[in-house]
Amino acid sequence: MSINGRYVRIATKFWTDEKVIDLDSETKVLYLYVLSCPHSNMAGYYRLPKPYILADLELSSKGLTKGFDKLLKKGLIKYCETSSVILIPNYYKYNTIQNNNQAKGASNRTSELPKNSLVEEYVKAVKTYADNHEKELCKGLPKGLTKGFGNTDSDSDSELDSDSELDSEAEAGTEAEEKKAPAAVLNIQKEITKLFNRTFGGLPSPHQVEILISYLEDGLEIGVIKLAMKETSKNNAKSLKYTTTILDRWIDKNIKTAEKAKMAIEEYERSKQNGKQISKYDRREEERTPKEEIFNS
Repeated sequence: MSINGRYVRIATKFWTDEKVIDLDSETKVLYLYVLSCPHSNMAGYYRLPKPYILADLELSSKGLTKGFDKLLKKGLIKYCETSSVILIPNYYKYNTIQNNNQAKGASNRTSELPKNSLVEEYVKAVKTYADNHEKELCKGLPKGLTKGFGNTDSDSDSELDSDSELDSEAEAGTEAEEKKAPAAVLNIQKEITKLFNRTFGGLPSPHQVEILISYLEDGLEIGVIKLAMKETSKNNAKSLKYTTTILDRWIDKNIKTAEKAKMAIEEYERSKQNGKQISKYDRREEERTPKEEIFNS
């Protein structure tokens, strides 16, 4: 199954596995999504905010909660609510690490994760299914959170750092900082709403705003989102999926500043001027899916 040029192994046993066979169809689709969605990585341990799922699968909040609870109870996934990080415990069982380069690639991805309560669970999965690459896979992991701290799975038992960093941060929250936070969030929401309205000719839903704001949490500048919206408008695309595809590919290429995004777009424009012709078929496809060259420059 392709994910931005990457493939994930899903065994045919999936459909007869004792933990999957009695799941309802909607929950099976949710599990397949978790295994193969465009936000995933080669470690099966990645950040997946629930608004992403709601938008991609067009589920209701109730439907998502119901499916998530079933997958958690079956032990098919583990999830940290605080950081929106998900773990597929048996991912390496079916997607084995073939060599040290792959291990390094997986390690690079997991090192970018925020603090979460699943670190020890991931280490346990590595020891079970990829112990020959344990040293590399566990290098640079983020710090863990305490047991049950914002975690929907009660099996996680990672410890707080010895300096009690989380407690210190909580105590450091002054009244002034608490007053600043809502204003800052409100300003970002207003700007995102304005960009969305300008691009799609209508106001976004709360979930759509959350999806776009999450890219700022991933380290992208607001200018990068503006440029992605501009490209969406320029190509007459009418779907937020077009914009998020651009942003996801730029993240994959470590394009997180407006300057780098402009360079990628300019390089693509130059390549067209140098003789690249878009066929009629490509033009029809371009209305639905952004062209690869824009993001791979």
